[in-house]
Amino acid sequence: MESALVFTQPHLLKEPKVDFVNAVLLCLLHIPKLVSGVLEGVESESFSTSQSTSSYNGEVALGFAQLIKSIVAGDDSPDCSLLLEACAKHGFTGGDAGDAEVFLLNIIDGLKEDLSLGGTLADEVGDGLIFDNDPERLLSMPSSIATKLFFGLSSSELLCAKCENILSSRLQEEVRVIARPNADLHTQDLMELLAVSERDFIEVGELDPTCTHCNAKHGRYMGHSLYHLPQSLIIGVRRVVFNFETYKMDKVNTLLDCPPVLDLSPFVSVAAPCLSRPLTYNIQGFIAHISDGGMEGAYAAYVKQADGTWLVSMYGRVQSVSQSLAMRKSRMAFILFYDKQ
Repeated sequence: MESALVFTQPHLLKEPKVDFVNAVLLCLLHIPKLVSGVLEGVESESFSTSQSTSSYNGEVALGFAQLIKSIVAGDDSPDCSLLLEACAKHGFTGGDAGDAEVFLLNIIDGLKEDLSLGGTLADEVGDGLIFDNDPERLLSMPSSIATKLFFGLSSSELLCAKCENILSSRLQEEVRVIARPNADLHTQDLMELLAVSERDFIEVGELDPTCTHCNAKHGRYMGHSLYHLPQSLIIGVRRVVFNFETYKMDKVNTLLDCPPVLDLSPFVSVAAPCLSRPLTYNIQGFIAHISDGGMEGAYAAYVKQADGTWLVSMYGRVQSVSQSLAMRKSRMAFILFYDKQ
């Protein structure tokens, strides 16, 4: 399905204020395993058709497959009407701050529900799960093309401040990793912003348990680590914040240094089964918001093709760009796509 990833006319819709739709779809359509997985799932009819009003009923998968096929057929205006109708049916309207990220998550949630691969998330994660909370609700989630590609697991952990022995941990589901740039700085390193790297020190209390490893009480760290890594990592950059003085949403224009190769090993739990697997990701694309500093502006999608060259789609046009230019533009990204090596 490599032909589905070659775009000469990526402007999917002509209506105003839908450039975020084009940006999201262009990035998703450049994930080969997603393209092939959706087509194979629809062809084999392994999608949900339940009559529940809250269910996607296979509509997102069918709409995404329709879009892929129209691109393969060389249509001048690829048809994404079914996909947009399915998302709108479940409350997505667009037009708000962060609408590109909401649209992206709407599609991923729909594909998670629509396309079954058989088995559960536990089959993908593997053995070794020991948590204070009951992880069965998460691990019994049906395996799908979306969970296989995009869904990871993180654990909130209490660690001994001296030996970093894990005192307790709770499993959580994650679709994306969140980075929060500091609005007061001009430039920051993406690696320093990943939310999973945060640790808060907690003073030792009289009722706190003694560490079973070093047999002492040294205070604790509340940590947040990755436990199971997805194939395709989505990083959402929080560039929209509420201004309590103006009571309006402001855009954070801090530049981020985004590496072309991302090593997540510093953020993985010491108890994670994935420690024995590759923990590095290559950048595959990103979405940036182009403006003069305010909320008004346009969305641009930069994507790396199968041959390693880069394309940019902006203002309804597509053109080739160098990798060096793409990486410079990635400093204003608010959604980044990385693929595991």
